[in-house]
Amino acid sequence: MVFFHTVSLQEMYFKRSAVIGSLVLLFLISSYSTVYSAEPIRIAMTLGLTGKYAGPSEVQRRGYRLWEKDVNTRGGILNRKVVLTIHDDQSDPQKALEKYRDFILKDKVDFVFAPFSSQITAAVMPFLEEHQYPVLAAGASASSLFDQGYKSIFGMFTPASEFPASFLEMIVMHDLDRVVILHEDDLFSQNLAKGSQKWANRFDLDVPLYEKVPQEDDFLDKVLLKAKDSKAQVLIYCGFMEGAIRMRFHLQRMGWYPPAFYAPVGPGMADFKERLQGLEERVFSSSQWEYHGELSPAGTKEFIEAYEKEYHEFPSYFAVTAFSAGQIMEAAIKRAGSIARDQVRDSLSGLETTSLVGRYNVDRTGRQVKNFTLVNQVQNGSQVVVWPKNMSRAKPIF
Repeated sequence: MVFFHTVSLQEMYFKRSAVIGSLVLLFLISSYSTVYSAEPIRIAMTLGLTGKYAGPSEVQRRGYRLWEKDVNTRGGILNRKVVLTIHDDQSDPQKALEKYRDFILKDKVDFVFAPFSSQITAAVMPFLEEHQYPVLAAGASASSLFDQGYKSIFGMFTPASEFPASFLEMIVMHDLDRVVILHEDDLFSQNLAKGSQKWANRFDLDVPLYEKVPQEDDFLDKVLLKAKDSKAQVLIYCGFMEGAIRMRFHLQRMGWYPPAFYAPVGPGMADFKERLQGLEERVFSSSQWEYHGELSPAGTKEFIEAYEKEYHEFPSYFAVTAFSAGQIMEAAIKRAGSIARDQVRDSLSGLETTSLVGRYNVDRTGRQVKNFTLVNQVQNGSQVVVWPKNMSRAKPIF
């Protein structure tokens, strides 16, 4: 299993000559206005700009808007301007479904991107599948999304059930073997927890506690006390940033911190550090993307500079995946030579390309098979890659 992850990373970063269709950011200032040959290509989506998913959704909105600016600076797609419509679904699956119905039945948009989160994507997918709209899932990774027989969903992330593999591989290599798994009640978190348990079993690790995270603080304290009494060396929290912050504060209050605390979503966000004020130190997480200088895909440096200029902060992988969704859709439409949705769907199914987030290629279910996850840890206030070993910038601290 160690060799599997290592080879994937080497393929991503060192076989640059095999990359198909890398898209380079230009952000040129033209002295003339582009004359488009046809009506705009209209792409719509919802994001949870308020509510539970507000943090990562806002970052994704920024990434999408930068791609819209970039692609139109370069003349659009098939000499047609791209117009994005982004509505707030308030992190509510039903509200998202209502908006996607309007996008398709009333507005008759050409394409859609998936909403943020596996839970909301799962709510809208039956409708999108019925109307045969190809969907790039730039904010969803629950493995179960790809078990429904859909022909129209295409993943960009490593499936959630595979997230913990690299982290647990690292744990094994450092002689830690007692793992507690706590999870929230949404689709992504459940898939992540099941994957954590699956990989823990494969690595022959002891899992003395596997439990849903209670909403009441008193009950959460009791669950964490059970975890402490189990002599757990590793605490895996399966959920989102708000829950990870809550968990970290509770661990501080009870005066216990296991040798390894893993929260896959959150530590890469600026809010995580700002709100925890030092308590973010040593937290492990997963990332689909990190900047590796000259080893990164073409255009990465330009994207970072443009993002920092526009938003005054370094982009997290949520911004990169949103921009990459645009790049992949652009490549698929160009490959099809048309905006006919059936042709673009077929193009996405067989496409092999590279975006800022890495390589793209899916299997027959739409699962992403070419991307991978890195293990990060907050050290001295900054996130650093600590695993796989051949890509690490620092040693993990336990």
